[in-house]
Amino acid sequence: TPWTPPVWMKVNNLKELEPFESWTSGQLNPACYQDYAVYFVKWIRAMEEQGVRIYSVTPQNEPLNRGNSASMYMSWQEQNAFIKEALGPKFRKAGLNTKIYLYDHNYDYDNQKEDTKDQGQYPLHVYADTETPDM
Repeated sequence: TPWTPPVWMKVNNLKELEPFESWTSGQLNPACYQDYAVYFVKWIRAMEEQGVRIYSVTPQNEPLNRGNSASMYMSWQEQNAFIKEALGPKFRKAGLNTKIYLYDHNYDYDNQKEDTKDQGQYPLHVYADTETPDM
């Protein structure tokens, strides 16, 4: 899961689409979807060449957190578009079986449904977990 794409792929927001030359915050320019998907494919291939199988990826680490040292805002709608328009097709064309998970964010947001029997197949971070004792 990347924390941010290269800054040349980032814009200030999706309305103005002005270049955003910072590692922190910004959004992925939709015009760069194809290029960014190629980064994923090349990284997976490079890892495979070293004997490391990549089981799954997510398009963005903590997609609502604009404040990390390297970060990018990427709503679930943006992630869905990126996967549908670029990442999924590039994986298929490359013959990759790597799974793509959507919305790799903190436990205290969208991953709290108690009635979700298949919760284990979705990515999450457990930073704000109030149910598990401190380790």
